[in-house]
Amino acid sequence: MEIYLAQAVRELMVSQAMAIMISIPFVGICGVVLLHWWIDGEIHWSVAIGGFLFCLAMFAVALFWPDPTVLAPTLLSMIITVVFFPYAREKVAESEIRHISTRQLDQAHQAVVERPDNMTAWFAITSLLYEHGLKGPAIAVRERLLNGLSNDMDPIKNQSVRGMYAAEERMLKVWRRNLKGKKDPFAPLKCRSCGHINPCNEIACMKCKAPYLLEYARRARAKERMTTRLIIGWATLVGFLVATMAVMVQNDQLGWPMLFGGILVCGGVLTWVFRAPRMA
Repeated sequence: MEIYLAQAVRELMVSQAMAIMISIPFVGICGVVLLHWWIDGEIHWSVAIGGFLFCLAMFAVALFWPDPTVLAPTLLSMIITVVFFPYAREKVAESEIRHISTRQLDQAHQAVVERPDNMTAWFAITSLLYEHGLKGPAIAVRERLLNGLSNDMDPIKNQSVRGMYAAEERMLKVWRRNLKGKKDPFAPLKCRSCGHINPCNEIACMKCKAPYLLEYARRARAKERMTTRLIIGWATLVGFLVATMAVMVQNDQLGWPMLFGGILVCGGVLTWVFRAPRMA
């Protein structure tokens, strides 16, 4: 009996030593990364603190619950978390690019406000609207612009005004060919300021004159929001893995329903994290 007890104590000490060796670097790395994201303004302070507390909770599970069936998934979750960081950074970088495109859209609109005949700025707006997912409005606005240009030949330049924008017209045809989806891409859109329904080929609301299409474009996810969603998705997946294993150790009959239910919950969370911004 004493031999078995001594062996159990040794196994417990080995498990706790493994937990400490892996958990301390994990908590340190996560803490530094979360602090860096907070200082850079990529996440809110509450998200940074919540993420760090979650790391400490996992460390406590690994340290004070040394059962191998719980310790193994906990340590595995820590390793997966560290591997997940580069992917998270890539997603944040993509979100930052969209954020920059939104600023470019505002600059192009300001150029149009200052000079309504600035066709270069107008076509830049349509390209940026397309990049933001407003494909129907981008096509409709570009068609309206092109149809408003003269087809009369300039004897000096030997081309019409519309002919000067042949590249933009070719791109318009490409956009039309690539249109997909069952919904009408050219459906009227409601101004978020006054509620007026506008044709999608108008950038400004016909009632309140607000640039309502730009407001739709600005709804693209910002950097801070994307980082927050990544952290929530990560915490849900990792927490579910550890909690499920812990429940299955105590009650196998309860663990399996929790496993299948948790898969559905995690699927919903991931769908929310990576969903595309909606137009309306």
